Amino acid sequence: MADNYTVYLYPYTLTASSHSDLYTGDVFPHAVLHDPSIPGRFLMQLPLEMAESKSGSFSFTITPDNPLYSDVRQNMDWEVVIFRGSRFVWAGYPVQRETDLYRWTTYTCEGVLGYLNQVYLPSFLYTNVKPSVLIDDVVFRKYNTEVQTAGTAETTAAAAQRSKHRMFARGSIDGFDSTHARIVRYTEKTLSAMEILQTRLVSYFGGNLYVDMVSDPERSGVLWELHYKPSDPEDTNPYLVAVGKNITEIAYNYDTTSFYTALVPATSDGSVLVTVSNEEQSLKDGDGNITALRRKNSVIFRNVALVKAYGLNVGLYDKLENDYVDSAEVVGNTLIAAKDLQPPKVTFEGSAKDTTALTGDAPLQIAQYVPFQDSTRMLSCQMRITKLTLQLDDLTQNTLELSGYVDANNPWRF
Repeated sequence: MADNYTVYLYPYTLTASSHSDLYTGDVFPHAVLHDPSIPGRFLMQLPLEMAESKSGSFSFTITPDNPLYSDVRQNMDWEVVIFRGSRFVWAGYPVQRETDLYRWTTYTCEGVLGYLNQVYLPSFLYTNVKPSVLIDDVVFRKYNTEVQTAGTAETTAAAAQRSKHRMFARGSIDGFDSTHARIVRYTEKTLSAMEILQTRLVSYFGGNLYVDMVSDPERSGVLWELHYKPSDPEDTNPYLVAVGKNITEIAYNYDTTSFYTALVPATSDGSVLVTVSNEEQSLKDGDGNITALRRKNSVIFRNVALVKAYGLNVGLYDKLENDYVDSAEVVGNTLIAAKDLQPPKVTFEGSAKDTTALTGDAPLQIAQYVPFQDSTRMLSCQMRITKLTLQLDDLTQNTLELSGYVDANNPWRF
């Protein structure tokens, strides 16, 4: 049986005019705003968009017939939380309101991850830290301290409650620590907490930055957990996406303009960061085979296997935060980057129907992998979900967007 989507209203505070009899919870009072099985608790036009490492957006139209209509209308200090059955899906806060002649009111909401865009932090320098340490400092120390109003001149009961809604607890953020053990990040600019995470972590390492709901907010006093997880091909959903079945659009792209077999470390303006005065330097795998090599008196860092297969094709490696010429960090990071170079690939992106809410199958989630088949091209592989668009009031219109790639040298037709 398919699970219903329900929407809860979480006001920052209850006022004297609030329908307090409809709410449960002491620390975080909340009430059912939308549930198709409850008479009167009904919203209309409910598109929800969720994307990888994005806040996402949700809009809804509420009419005066809903008993919480006046509670929603009295201010913009509240959040909506969406569940599918008992599973948390998304939460957001209102950023826009429109009301028509008949008092039907439409709200547009941004995901609570967007709270990180509302607080700016001073310039910083992180040297030799793990990704989790950077997140701990940016979010759980600096950001949370800024939004916390308790004990300051601006403290009121309403302000203190508002700060509770905008704080984050620590979720799973250690996934990148083993593969990127130490990093250097700095900026002379004042950036928002979200900009720091996006430009200094996500843009470099990929993965998914997202928010979940704390399992027991009433006890912890915090609603949201922040998570950051690397791509995991083992995180799969059995939902089959196939051409001729549920794919609505697919595009394949074979582009070798950014395919390299070797790298030269450089700054963002193209200045090379190493000289030719050096001894041979290399990386080896567990069997003692050389995987990346910098020859004596050379500025080029080679992927040994790719150079052997495709010849020398050199590109600039400008993702370095350290501009010290010939530093051990520059050399080491460039050798690792050269080792990680990949053969040319065919990348593809597509859209498909999401029928899991109709059939009651396990719900699809951002960053999961699903099996993909294109029998016309003899292609069978895994694709990653990058975006979900749900129509909570018309489940037949739910869609997903996916991306994937295969080695262009594989025997398939593109």
